[in-house]
Amino acid sequence: MKKKLLCLFVGLLFLAVGASGCTGGEQAEVTPQNATSQQVLYGQVSAIEGGKFTLSLFEGETSLQPQEAAAPGALIPSGESQTLYMPEDGQLFCLSGEEAVGADFLQLETGDVVQVTLTSDQLSSVLILSQGE
Repeated sequence: MKKKLLCLFVGLLFLAVGASGCTGGEQAEVTPQNATSQQVLYGQVSAIEGGKFTLSLFEGETSLQPQEAAAPGALIPSGESQTLYMPEDGQLFCLSGEEAVGADFLQLETGDVVQVTLTSDQLSSVLILSQGE
């Protein structure tokens, strides 16, 4: 079984101002039963600067398994971008399979293709699907 690299952010991250409507997917209606709605984005890291990173977003089925999303042709560039902030406190834990490895900072590089999960409009996890060149 292929190992998956899952990096979970601990702490609050905020979306860039003016980034609403750039997700390429529909948001779930917020009701008392699903007040903590999740949204999944796919993108390629296009820039990393000053504690934030920018994703060139892909269109794709949000229910794809990571192996399916990493397959060539599964995701199509949407022409939109989204800027997300790194954690202010640097609290981050990277998981590879079931083995937890502590880290001070997410080692994202330009060109990495990632799956990002937002929970209630806050970045909650990043899964690196493939590493950049």
